[in-house]
Amino acid sequence: MEFNMFHNRPLWQRGRYITLLSSRENNPFDIWEAKEGEGRIAKIYDHTLKCRVIAIIGDNICPTYITCPSDPRYTLGIPYPHLIFSIKYLKNPFTLEILVLDNEGIRRTLRYDNDHHETEIEEYRCIKSIFLGAGWNILQIDLADTTAGAFETTYVETLQVQIHAHLKVRTVYFSKRSLSDDVFPKEFRHAYIEC
Repeated sequence: MEFNMFHNRPLWQRGRYITLLSSRENNPFDIWEAKEGEGRIAKIYDHTLKCRVIAIIGDNICPTYITCPSDPRYTLGIPYPHLIFSIKYLKNPFTLEILVLDNEGIRRTLRYDNDHHETEIEEYRCIKSIFLGAGWNILQIDLADTTAGAFETTYVETLQVQIHAHLKVRTVYFSKRSLSDDVFPKEFRHAYIEC
């Protein structure tokens, strides 16, 4: 049996944003599971931002990652269509995987990485390439648009998020609407990339 972590919360508890990960928290992995494999996942000090961030570093992409929710019996159940990452590109391959549910009740995997040069669409999976600038970036993914474009279905909610090496992460959160660069707090305004 699966349980939704956020789906049944009243709207007043959810607000305009739902934060999944913040490196400023004392225990940022509270609802995340860390799989270090051959790599390392740790809170480290970032000299550019002058604060602690989460480093996900490994020899390979797949064995080193973090996943939310940590308990496989749970799904996120987040209906917000915009997923925003504050991440630092480390000039190595990386992958972001988002498991979504569509209006046909089908689970689809949206995979974003810098290892593919063209979009690949299969029945249950879409792989899109993303290219980040050097240093810190704001990456905003429109899950509804990607689901509609890849599968011709309607996005319902996000079930799971995975972040694979090699990146540094400051925050991961969902938003009800698309955010323009000027609405981000000053400390989050880095290179802005929209998918």
